Amino acid sequence: KIALSPWSGFWNGPKSGKMIEKSFSLEPNNPRIHLISGISAFYTPEKWGGGKEQPKEALGKAIELFNNENVEAIMPDWGHSETYGWLGLVELAMGDTNKSIINYEKALEINPDNGWVKYRLLPQIIENNE
Repeated sequence: KIALSPWSGFWNGPKSGKMIEKSFSLEPNNPRIHLISGISAFYTPEKWGGGKEQPKEALGKAIELFNNENVEAIMPDWGHSETYGWLGLVELAMGDTNKSIINYEKALEINPDNGWVKYRLLPQIIENNE
């Protein structure tokens, strides 16, 4: 909603922040909550608590938790590969193309069918560096 109507960020930003906080209180070691928190921080302006370091920390924590997660057949299995895609975007925003590429490649190691990384993010970097 905020992407379509930036002014709605004044109402929806705090609401989503409260929901993320509630999620952390219910399940603090869920890597998907750290992933969502990192994405949210990436799009939050610095003057309202966002920036580039916060998403990097949240996504790093998500990766750590994903790497230690015991996946069972009935549990969700999304997010691990996507976390590296988002971390690649953060690194790119911080000006480090090499780290960005490394993260994209790691995303594809985890899930070679990640179309977002395979067909959009990685080709964009290659195209911009030619």
